[in-house]
Amino acid sequence: MSRMIYAASLLVATLGILSFSAAQERAVPKEAKGGVNQGEPWSLVPKSFQDLKKIPQWPLPTNLQQWRETDRVQTRQTLLRLLGD
Repeated sequence: MSRMIYAASLLVATLGILSFSAAQERAVPKEAKGGVNQGEPWSLVPKSFQDLKKIPQWPLPTNLQQWRETDRVQTRQTLLRLLGD
């Protein structure tokens, strides 16, 4: 009886994994054959969110005192400028 339960649970797990893998679409490079071609970058993103690609890369703070006194204020000002209202 326990072998049947084990086999049934193995079958259910296998079918579950296969159903997830079949539902994914593959992103392909230009030279590849097959798959689904991707559109232009940022083409489906609303105009109000396209400015987010201008967010600078900020390093992690290494000096807590400096972060509290100057870097935090500058980061906040930059974010408010980028996000607008």
